[in-house]
Amino acid sequence: MRRTRTPQIPVSLAKSPIFWVILVIGLVVMYFIKKAEVKDQNEGKIGETAMDITSIKSIAEWEFLTIQTEEFIDTTIVRTLSNDQFARIYRGTIRLGMDMQKARKNWIVCKHDTAYIYLPAVEILDTEFIDEANTRTFYESGRMTATLKNKMYSKAKRTMKARAFTKQNIKMAEDNAKQQFKTMFNALGFKVVKVEIKK
Repeated sequence: MRRTRTPQIPVSLAKSPIFWVILVIGLVVMYFIKKAEVKDQNEGKIGETAMDITSIKSIAEWEFLTIQTEEFIDTTIVRTLSNDQFARIYRGTIRLGMDMQKARKNWIVCKHDTAYIYLPAVEILDTEFIDEANTRTFYESGRMTATLKNKMYSKAKRTMKARAFTKQNIKMAEDNAKQQFKTMFNALGFKVVKVEIKK
C-alpha cells in the first residue's frame, strides 16, 4: 500500500530568512485582499438596503385596511303649509393607512441584524371618500337646495367616518402594517424587526 507523502519545505529553504519574510508578506497581502472583498460585499448590501428603504418612503401613502360603507341620511324641513322630506343613501370606501411623508426623519435604525422601524399614526388617507356617483335618493318630497344637499352630505361623511375610524379598525390596520414591514425587512436580510407606531 502506497502512502501519500506530505510535501515538505527543503531544509535549506526553511533556514533562509528571506523565505520567511516572503511568506509573512504573502500571508499579510492575502489577509488584506480577503478583508477588502468582505468589505465590498457589505458595502454593496448596505447600499442596496438604503435604496430599498428610500423606495419604501417614496411611496407616500400605504393602505393597510379598506372599509366599504354606506349611510342612510334623512331630514325633514317643517314649513307652514307642508313639510319637505328627503332621504338619501351614501356609499363610500374608507382607506386606513399611513402617510410616510409624516414619518420622523430617522424612521428606521439598523443595528447589525436588527431593524427598528418607527411609523406614523394610522389615519384616513382620502378624506373625500364618499362616492357621489353612487349616491342614491331614497325619498324626496320638496325642493332640494344646494345648502340642504351639502348639509346631508356632511352628516353622512361624519357618520361614516365615526363608524370606520374605530379603535378596533385602527388596531387591525396597525397589525397589518407591522406584519407587512416585518416581512419586507426580513426579506432585506434583517433577522429581527421591531415596529413602533405613533399613537
